[in-house]
Amino acid sequence: MTKRQFIRILIVEDCVERIERIQGWLDEDVRLINARSAGIAIGMLKRDQGEVYQGIMLDFDLQMRPITETDLRMDGDDVVRAINQYVSKSVPILIHSMNRTEPGRVVNELEAHGYFVTRIPMSRLTEGAFLDWVEHVRE
Repeated sequence: MTKRQFIRILIVEDCVERIERIQGWLDEDVRLINARSAGIAIGMLKRDQGEVYQGIMLDFDLQMRPITETDLRMDGDDVVRAINQYVSKSVPILIHSMNRTEPGRVVNELEAHGYFVTRIPMSRLTEGAFLDWVEHVRE
């Protein structure tokens, strides 16, 4: 039996309940790395440039758990700019935001820059849909 390669997924999410739900769906070879604010996510992406993360999950509204005053003014757009600057185009992205207007625009922007993007609002993100996306990340 071949052991699966260890993968890291960066989740940019400020809601603890969402993170816990997704962690409950993980296979043992998948590590969820949480950035709870836009500022933290941007710092991590800048530090870990390239293909350190095999997948990225992105919420859009990220003001629930701010670390700094600047975090209160930042959102998914700021993270998308960092993704475009620091992340390999081979890294799949899952937009799971419940925001009704912004994620569609964000998907279009990321796809225009060459990323493979999946959009599933958290209210419709099931374990099966998440694991299907993780299989795509593995490829």
